Amino acid sequence: MSTQVGGIRTSLEKLRDSQVFSAPDKNRSCTAHLETSYEEMSQSEHLLKHLTAALFATVLEDIVLGIRLLGDSNISAKIMTIMIDMETLLKKKFGVNLPPADELDTIGDRSLNSYEFKVVKMNKDRMLLIEVLGATYKDLILSGNYNPIIDKNQEIIERKKYYAKLQTDAVKYKSSIKDLRRYLRQLTIQNKSTIYETDAKLDKLEKSIEDTSLIGETRSRYVTNWERARTEQHIKTVSLDEDVFKDNIHYYRNRFEKELIVHTEIESLVNITIKDTLDEIEDWMDKYDKDSEIIDLKIQVKRNEYLDRLNTRIRLEDTISLHNKQMWDWTEFKRKRAEAQKYISDMTRCAIMVQAWWRGILVRKQLGPFKVSKKKKAKKK
Repeated sequence: MSTQVGGIRTSLEKLRDSQVFSAPDKNRSCTAHLETSYEEMSQSEHLLKHLTAALFATVLEDIVLGIRLLGDSNISAKIMTIMIDMETLLKKKFGVNLPPADELDTIGDRSLNSYEFKVVKMNKDRMLLIEVLGATYKDLILSGNYNPIIDKNQEIIERKKYYAKLQTDAVKYKSSIKDLRRYLRQLTIQNKSTIYETDAKLDKLEKSIEDTSLIGETRSRYVTNWERARTEQHIKTVSLDEDVFKDNIHYYRNRFEKELIVHTEIESLVNITIKDTLDEIEDWMDKYDKDSEIIDLKIQVKRNEYLDRLNTRIRLEDTISLHNKQMWDWTEFKRKRAEAQKYISDMTRCAIMVQAWWRGILVRKQLGPFKVSKKKKAKKK
């Protein structure tokens, strides 16, 4: 037990200056943690022996260093990353407030196949791989297990299952929404037809109620006697006419039956035509619904593009206004500085002129330091 702990301590001292364990507090805590948790290593779910764990950690260390060297040596990818983040870097340089970023805003049908998206995804995948391998390396050195890579693999599997479930639910809900729209359209048509028939019946009942009183009074006066006399007259007339025009009655009766048959066939043909027309209308309505959904989707996409461009334009206008203010302040500062320098130069030049004039007067008048001393007369002997 003491030999294994001593070997782990030696490995930690060799890896003290590596990139995975760079913080000094982590190096100090590793040795203390090994002494207290080595007895618990045998109870771990994914436990490796000390030699196997050390070899595996050495391989992971080489892989992590290789990935980092590959990322550092890829100059073209770094340049492309800087060009992609140029707008964000310029905003940070000039002190522009950055809005909260969302990764889903920059993803679309066109950006998925772009070179910039591939470079960003490659960098994020490299950082994720380094993070997972570094955590696995740390657990292998400290406790001899590889739980981080197992947990990350399980997380990726669960995420794929969740995405598949979301796709299935989207397809199911889409078909349900289509059926509900069709059922709603049928109910709307049925309600309109019912309302139309009800309005027609109401109009008919209103007209019949208005005429009921007048018809009742007239019928009570004339109908009874008139029907009796008219019935006797019709019976007599019919009996006389039937005797004379029996053949004509039989002819027209047959003709009426034939016309009734023709009318029935025409009515059935019209019903078939109406059914075909209704089927065609249903097809066109389905096509209209599909086209409407496509047009609504395009309108939404265009609206999102317009809003994005509008926000970008507003941000750029704010940046330009800030830059214009800074340039105006700088121009005003240069103007005032030029005026101050001109004032100082003018005052210096005037002082020089006044000083030269004064010195000229002193020289010409022989005053001050230029005063001529009088010669002393020689004494007579």
